[in-house]
This record gives sequence, C-alpha cells and structure tokens, in this order.
Amino acid sequence: MMRHRMARRRSVPAALACAAALLAAGSVSRASAQDLGNSQPCDGIPSCELQQQSAVPYKGDQTQGWAYYCTGDHPYYWGSAYAGNSGRWVQTNTCFTTTENGLAETGDPGKLDVTVTNWCPKAESYTISLACSPQPPPAWQENCTANAQYVTHDPGCPTVPNTSKQLSRTIGGVPIFFFLWVEQCSANLFWNCSADQGLVQCSSCTGKSD
Repeated sequence: MMRHRMARRRSVPAALACAAALLAAGSVSRASAQDLGNSQPCDGIPSCELQQQSAVPYKGDQTQGWAYYCTGDHPYYWGSAYAGNSGRWVQTNTCFTTTENGLAETGDPGKLDVTVTNWCPKAESYTISLACSPQPPPAWQENCTANAQYVTHDPGCPTVPNTSKQLSRTIGGVPIFFFLWVEQCSANLFWNCSADQGLVQCSSCTGKSD
C-alpha cells in the first residue's frame, strides 16, 4: 500500500532564529558558499528516485524548519539516522542554505528534517527534492514500529547478532567511517543505533527481531 505524507513545518531553535536575525541586520557576514545539497544525491542508494517537494514561500532573511518525507512506493530516505548519509537531497535556489538535522530523523526512516534560511533580502520560493528508495536503509528494522524516542547514548542492551555494520562516506575526499547496530532490551523493545564521529544516536522501536 502506498503511503502519502505531507511535509510539516516545525519551530526553529532560538539560537538559529537569533543568528538569522543578526545576519538580517548586517551584524554577521553572510556565508559566501550556498548549500545546494548533494550533486549526486542518489549515488549508492538502491532503485533511487528523486521526489520533488512542494514549493514553500519565504520572506527575505527568513528561517524555517521543515520535515519532509519520502512517499509512495519509494517510502525510505537514506539519511544520516539510518544510513549515515547526510545531504541526500538537492535544491537549486542559491538564496538558501539548508542544514539537515539527523537527530530529529531518528524514529522515522522516511523523514528528512531540515532548517532552511533565505539569505536574500526579498521573498523567494524554496523547493527541495529527496533521494528516496523502495528498500529500507541498513540500520532500520523493517519489522519494528517506531516509537519516535531517541537518545544520544548507548542504551547498554545486548546487540542483536549480525546487525553490526561498519560503513563509510567521503567528505572532502576523506573517508569517514561510522557504525550501525541494533540492541534488544526486552522481548519486543529494540534500539537502532549509530556512532558517527563520536556521536551516538539510538532510536527505539517495538517488534520482533528477524
């Protein structure tokens, strides 16, 4: 069954809103390089398709937080939470910067969470496209129901056999290694975990192990 999910606007952390206000007032220099995402967002993602999201209007020097979702028969986003792949999206308007919030994606393998700022002084339209797959990302337990709970430490439960993976991605020509694994705390409580550059993130789900 295809699932259809709408993008959702969320509140922006006060620190980010303050930074945007300072930039708008000219108190801070604007970034010279604009973040347009990955030039090859589908690279390495099985049966990938780019799903373009609806355009969102922004006022000049405005910051918004949004959650976007892969849908239909390609419901999985291979992002940082479950595949160690941040920036698996693309947008083309150079007025905008986009920051992916990997921690906010835990608990949902179809979600891209971003903070977006329009640095131009006039109103602009923002459109983003997500790299989506029909296959779940490697650290996601397909038979688990997400509880949308996450922690930034190891829960300390036994690791489910054959779930530990060491993967890598390249940043600036340098390979960065990260680790994925699943822990089982009780008969039906699991934690999907990742360790990336010293940051541990785990999200809970209920179900049965394969």
